[in-house]
Amino acid sequence: MRDGLFISITLALVAAVVLWLVPWMGFSIAPKALWWLAGGAALFAGLLVLLGESIVEDGIKVGFMLACAGVLWLSDARLAVFFVIVLLSGAAGMAMNQLNRFTARRARTMVETRR
Repeated sequence: MRDGLFISITLALVAAVVLWLVPWMGFSIAPKALWWLAGGAALFAGLLVLLGESIVEDGIKVGFMLACAGVLWLSDARLAVFFVIVLLSGAAGMAMNQLNRFTARRARTMVETRR
C-alpha cells in the first residue's frame, strides 16, 4: 500500500516538474514531445522507487542513465534536455525511495515496540 502511494506521488511530482521546468529553462520542445518526455521521466523515477533498495544501487542506476544522457548531449548540444530530465527524475526517484524506506523502517519499529 505504502509503496504504491510513494510511486504515485513520485510519478505525479516528476511529470509536473518536467512539464514546468523544461520550457522554463529555455528548451524549445514540441508540446507532444514534452508530454512523452515527462512520462518517460516519471516512469524512470517510479521504477527507482519500485526497484531501489539502497542509495548505492539507486546511484549506480542514475549514474548509468546520466552517462547515457551525457553521451547524447556531447553528440548534439540540443539533446541536453535529456541530461536535465534524467538528473531531475533520478534525484526525485532516489529521494522518494529513501523516504519510502525510512517510513517502512519507522513503521516496523513502532510495531515492534508495541509488542
